[in-house]
Amino acid sequence: MTMKQISTVIKEKRKELHLTQLNVADALFVDRGTVSKWERDKGSPDILQIQKLAELFETTADELLGNKADRQRHLSQEQYDYYEMMIVVGLFFMAYLMGPLGVPGILIALHAAWKHGMPPFIYVLGLAILFYCGSTLVIYLAAV
Repeated sequence: MTMKQISTVIKEKRKELHLTQLNVADALFVDRGTVSKWERDKGSPDILQIQKLAELFETTADELLGNKADRQRHLSQEQYDYYEMMIVVGLFFMAYLMGPLGVPGILIALHAAWKHGMPPFIYVLGLAILFYCGSTLVIYLAAV
């Protein structure tokens, strides 16, 4: 990690947010000349200032320091919610394929959907499959 990379990121992030060097300096309780030095490779912020800069620039300290690999490992909340919902739908589908034996799986998936505040169509899907699995269970038990 070179100073030039840190200075470039600081300057780019500041300009993205339409902040002046004075705005950044005021937020970090330093003078404008200090921010100017960081952007011109004449100095660098200490670890506490890096954390404050990351908060100010609405990013992480890792990204501010140029560590992009770490940023790629994290999912956004929207992506996380989508994958979580797909897991619940997958549980419903597996329970559907299991027929009467899928009733406990449906109940577990419905509980997970309720616990994580899934959209209403997930409940409708789960209840429809629960009705199907429950009715096949009743038919199976009546035939035995």
